[in-house]
Amino acid sequence: MASRKSSRRRSERVAIKLPVRWRRGQRIIEAITGDISGEGLFVGTQEQVPPGSLMHLEVDVPGEPPLAMFVTAMFVGQTTNGAGIGAEIFVMSEPERRRWRRFYLGLLRERLRAPTTSVSQDDLSKAERTAPPPNPRLIGAA
Repeated sequence: MASRKSSRRRSERVAIKLPVRWRRGQRIIEAITGDISGEGLFVGTQEQVPPGSLMHLEVDVPGEPPLAMFVTAMFVGQTTNGAGIGAEIFVMSEPERRRWRRFYLGLLRERLRAPTTSVSQDDLSKAERTAPPPNPRLIGAA
């Protein structure tokens, strides 16, 4: 049975390690993702921010230029996979959002083809249908 938290998720998490650069004031913090979804990512780091904080990230996607995004810290703390920040994508340009979705859906398709997968065809179809709508307050802000 799915936990209450996982049943609220709009899309399946996919475990993947991607380099991340977090622009925090005058510093650039190097980190790595633990997983991603269609709407967010987990950034493995010892750094902490209050939940609700806005973070400026660049995520390295294989074979493409880095993806720039602003995310909101939703969870900050220790997980079974280590310390980090669970973040929801807040704003990114429309071309960047399409690249993120294309990359994420490609990962889901790979998992679907894998012999031991937890992703179903229904999960993939749902993810393809449920791209997060643009935030109307931020159209043109990125």
